[in-house]
Amino acid sequence: MFFKVLSSSNPTRLFVAGIHGDEEAITRPIFEIMIKDIKITSGKLIVVSLSRDCPYISTLNEAYYDSTNGKKLL
Repeated sequence: MFFKVLSSSNPTRLFVAGIHGDEEAITRPIFEIMIKDIKITSGKLIVVSLSRDCPYISTLNEAYYDSTNGKKLL
């Protein structure tokens, strides 16, 4: 899992990848480049890339929040 908080003021923006199975494989490299180049002028940016090793469970399904990725996100 990749997790990074940039800055510490409000408003807070949350970018999450890997919620839907293996999408983390594509978005993680983008997030890594983004956090190197981004300049936060106001607010907070939280970037989370969850593990791609977990099976897909819809976030609309309550079971998602008992899954490994659901618990990491919460």
